[in-house]
Amino acid sequence: MKAEEISRVVKERYSKAAQTSGAGEDSYCCPSVAPPGAGFAAQHHLYTPEDLASVPELAVKLSRGCGNPVSFADLRAGEVVVDLGCGAGLDVIFAARRIAPGGKVVGVDFAQPMIERATQAVHAIVPGLDLVVVAHLGDGNVHFIPFFPFEAWRQLADRSAMANTMRRCVNDVAHELHGTFSAEHGVGQTGLPEMAHYKSAAELGLMRAVKNALDPHNLFNPGRLLP
Repeated sequence: MKAEEISRVVKERYSKAAQTSGAGEDSYCCPSVAPPGAGFAAQHHLYTPEDLASVPELAVKLSRGCGNPVSFADLRAGEVVVDLGCGAGLDVIFAARRIAPGGKVVGVDFAQPMIERATQAVHAIVPGLDLVVVAHLGDGNVHFIPFFPFEAWRQLADRSAMANTMRRCVNDVAHELHGTFSAEHGVGQTGLPEMAHYKSAAELGLMRAVKNALDPHNLFNPGRLLP
């Protein structure tokens, strides 16, 4: 099998795992030694039960690693770690703990179901629109930059509504794939409507409780931090 074919097969299998949140017979690796839904490393106790209990359940379900490199890597506080083929980010999480404070972990992966589906969603709104996609899937989202022809943009009746519609369709895909609506930029004023849309009442209530505990007199950015 040629390198291009190997890359295609691996990408398809890992993308299927992402699309199904780790479920399905065709989405797991090492089928002869690990049952469906279990990554090789998790199933064969390469991570401790304490490690697995300390990370999100979805990260464990999506794990397709065949080793635990963080366990033997000589990582130290303040270092920069690059995880090539980070997948769901299990080792990214463990490495980040080892290099704190002051360190940084960069996860790199090539499965792109989110980019493909978000592109389809944008083109359903404006067919054929040129897009520049700046991907950093390690934090659960991407930058989708639409390039309208000047005249087409000028003639839009409501440019703000168009921007909000495109933002929502991309965020819907990210949310369905268990990503985020804000990525590395935080929420800010622009993201408040998205927070209100995607966060549950329980999550919003918890955030308000924390805000009230730290700022009982509502002096810090009143009305700006939470919807």
